[in-house]
Amino acid sequence: MKAVVRYDSSGVLVIQRLSLGDSPLPVASPDGMALLNAFLEHDRNSIVFAVPSEQVTFLERAVERAERKLLAQSLPFSVEERLAEDVDQLHFAHRWLSEERIAVSVIRKSVLEEFQQEPAIAALSQWIPDVLLLPSDPGQWVIVVEQNRCLARLSDSQAFVCHPNLLDTFLTSSLAESSPAGVSIYLDQQVEMPSMSTALPVAPLVRKGSWTDAVLMGEGVLDSLNIRQGTFVAQLPWFEWWTQWRWVAACVLGALVLQGTVTYADLTLAQAQNLDLRRAIEMTYREVSPQGALVDPEK
Repeated sequence: MKAVVRYDSSGVLVIQRLSLGDSPLPVASPDGMALLNAFLEHDRNSIVFAVPSEQVTFLERAVERAERKLLAQSLPFSVEERLAEDVDQLHFAHRWLSEERIAVSVIRKSVLEEFQQEPAIAALSQWIPDVLLLPSDPGQWVIVVEQNRCLARLSDSQAFVCHPNLLDTFLTSSLAESSPAGVSIYLDQQVEMPSMSTALPVAPLVRKGSWTDAVLMGEGVLDSLNIRQGTFVAQLPWFEWWTQWRWVAACVLGALVLQGTVTYADLTLAQAQNLDLRRAIEMTYREVSPQGALVDPEK
């Protein structure tokens, strides 16, 4: 992963190279649009859309062998009791963690439909929840504290997003399930450390840094859960390919038509010459044998 498209804290859609010193550019600006088009043209698979994780519910469940073939159809109803909304209004994406377990991301279809209305987002084939782009080293928790939300990556499949005032509560619940070997906390600009009464098993490493700084410490997308599945899977850019190659296609088609015309003309001429030759043979034969039976003048 070399670049990311995401909504910043003010709700502006920006694009940013994932390299030290690079600043985000509004997608609507000339520089931002030029950068996006450059990636789409030359390195489409290295840019992702970071889906706001507060819109996503993260689950994990076991899958029986007999269920695998119909997983896409059965998944919504198998987790229905764990959700507060009607499953018909929700989109389900999954990723295999092992032969028997999957990670599931659930998001409202209406949210994805809004994303599809944005050309810069619709052009991208990878939509990854932003919390799942944080590093996921075994036993390490990574927490990013922003002005209005906290993002926490606890493992390959476990993550949560909450308001800073609720971070302590969420950490207490998470510690009941697992204990980290290390905790890294990134504090965004002008953000103070939330009050925490929960005693972590290890002293956290607190540093100033944004979500982007935390992502740079990881290894990118690798095998992250892509929300663009099922009915929301990315479509091949046929129109873009046609725009780029239409003149080449026109030249090839013109050459084929010209070749076909020349071949047809040669065939017509050959048939006419063959007919004249047959007539000449027949006339010569009649001069030699006027009463003879002419079965095949070419023999």
